[in-house]
This record gives sequence, structure tokens and C-alpha cells, in this order.
Amino acid sequence: MYLYEVYYNPNAKVHQVILSRHGFSIKAAIFSFLWAGYHGMWYILISGILINSIIIFGIDNPIMLTLGQITLVTMSIFFGIFASDILTFHLNIKGYQLYDIVYANSTIDGEYKFYKKLLRKYTKQN
Repeated sequence: MYLYEVYYNPNAKVHQVILSRHGFSIKAAIFSFLWAGYHGMWYILISGILINSIIIFGIDNPIMLTLGQITLVTMSIFFGIFASDILTFHLNIKGYQLYDIVYANSTIDGEYKFYKKLLRKYTKQN
């Protein structure tokens, strides 16, 4: 079971709900900058490409090669550990607000539990 934060944008025409899972993200650790691009964080993707190209093309000696590899591994671990916090920060900048917290087995199960809870809430009010 995982803990998911449910975010929505009250100013959007269509109220899209985004779930952010807490904990270590293996996808973000392996595909660090691609993960950022998938979630629309283009400034992180572009800076990652620039950092990688500086490391790759700036290698002239074995010490720089080692430092470059250590930097890439460190960034991957950083993304894996702080992926949910980075996504939360990005969603807050885009105007999304924390709406609910759900405990579920998967993202689909989390959305189901959230909408079920929301439906129960609105049927009790009416």
C-alpha cells in the first residue's frame, strides 16, 4: 500500500486530478530527466541535458570521467528520493492545490478511492 496526495487545479476548465505517490521512485531514479520531461518540468529536462553534455564532452582525463559519473549517480539518487517533493513543488507553481490524501495499492486504485470518497461526500450534502 502506498500513500498518494491528490492535487487538483481549481482554476482549470476541466478539473484534472493528479496523484503524487510518496516514497522512493525507481522510475525517477533510472530515468531522471526523462521523468521530469514526462511531468512537464521542461526547465529540469533542459538543465539535465546541459549538465550531461558538459560532463560527456568535457571529459579529458580519468579524474573528470570519475567526477562526471559520480555526479550522474548522485543526481539519479536525488531524483529517486525527492521525486514526489519535486512534483509537488511543480504542481504548486502551476496552481494545483492539495485536495486529499489516499492510501491505495496503485494509482488507479487511488483514483477510484478518491472519487468514491468524493461521491459519498457530495451525495450526503444533497
